Amino acid sequence: LLENVMIGEVWLCSGQSNMQWPLSGGVNRGEEEIAEADLPDLRLFQVERRSAEAEQIDLQGKWQVCNPETVKNFSAVGYYFAKQIQQNLKVPVGIINSSWGGTPAEAWIPEKYFIASDSLRVASEMLKPMPWGPQKPSLVYNAMIDPIKHVKLAGVIWYQGEDNTVNAKYYELVLSKLIASWRDLWKVELPFYYVQIAPYAYGEPEQGVQVREAQRRVMKRVANSGMVVISDLADLDDIHPKEKLKVGDRLARLALKKHYNRLDELVESPELSGIAIEKNEMYVRFDHNEGLHFKPDSESLFELAGADGIFYPARARIKNDQIVLVSKKVKEPFFVRFAWGNTSISNLFNAAGLPASSFNTLSP
Repeated sequence: LLENVMIGEVWLCSGQSNMQWPLSGGVNRGEEEIAEADLPDLRLFQVERRSAEAEQIDLQGKWQVCNPETVKNFSAVGYYFAKQIQQNLKVPVGIINSSWGGTPAEAWIPEKYFIASDSLRVASEMLKPMPWGPQKPSLVYNAMIDPIKHVKLAGVIWYQGEDNTVNAKYYELVLSKLIASWRDLWKVELPFYYVQIAPYAYGEPEQGVQVREAQRRVMKRVANSGMVVISDLADLDDIHPKEKLKVGDRLARLALKKHYNRLDELVESPELSGIAIEKNEMYVRFDHNEGLHFKPDSESLFELAGADGIFYPARARIKNDQIVLVSKKVKEPFFVRFAWGNTSISNLFNAAGLPASSFNTLSP
C-alpha cells in the first residue's frame, strides 16, 4: 500500500564527513533549524552506510517526511540545500543522503573504471587503510550508489576531498572519472555541483591546496558542473567547518541559477579567466568579477614567478576589475599563484561577498 506519495524534484547529496555531518552535530544555527523543520513538502532518504565487493540491487533506508525528529541526524548541507530548492520552486523536493565520513573518491567509483585506467589504479594504490571508512575502490559505490540508479535525479551535490590529500596530484582525474561514471550510470549529464574543501592545517605542505586546485580545474573542464568556494568559512584547526548552512545555501543558489534559471544575480565566486603580461606587470582577469575587492587591511596573497618557476611575493592592486601584479624580484613574469598554501584563506571577493579560489598557473 502506497501512501502520501509526492511528485517533484529529487537530488542526491554525497561525499565524506562534511556532507555526512548532521544538523545536530554542533553546526551553526543547527538547533534553530531543527526546531523549525516542519516541512511536509520536503522528503528525506538516508542511505545506510555499508560497503560491498560487488554491485548490489538493494539498500537500507526509507523516505521520511521532514520534521524536527527526522531531520536532526540528516546531512546539514543536504537539508539546507533541499530546503532552499523546495521553498524557491514551490514543488515537493526529495533529498537522498548517501555519504560516509573518511572515504576517498575512489571508493565511490565503479570497478570498471579502474580496469580501464592505469592512472586511476595508481591513485587508488596510494590510499592508506583507515579505521573510519572504506578506502578500497568501488566498495561504497557498489552498496550505496549503484542500487539507486533507477531513481530519476535532478542532480548531485558533492562535498569530499579531504581524504584524497594523500594522492592530491591525481584528484583532478579521480573527481572527473567519478562524475563521468555517475552520469554513465544515470544515462544523463546530471548537473554536478560540489564544494571546494576549506583551508586546513594538513600535515604535508601543499597537499590541501593541491586538492583545491584540482577541484577548480574540474569545474573549468567538466561541462554542467559547478563549485562553491568556502575558504571564508574555514576553521584552520577543525577540518569540519561549522557553517554548514551557508555551504548548503551557496550550493542551492548555484543550482537555482544554473539548473533552474530562477536567479539572475551573482552567485559564483570570482573565477580565473586569463592573464596578460605587459613589460614587468601581470594582469590577472576573472569571470564573475563584479565589485572585485580585497578584504580591508589584508596582505597580498599573490606571487609571481619567471620562466624558472620560482615564486616571489607580488604587490597587487585592482584596476578595471582586474588584478595588476608586480614584483621587484621578477622582471619578466610568467606564472602566477594566489593563496597557495594549505592554510591560506582568500582575501579577494566579488560584490556577492564570495571569495576567489586559490590557483596556480604553474600546475600541469
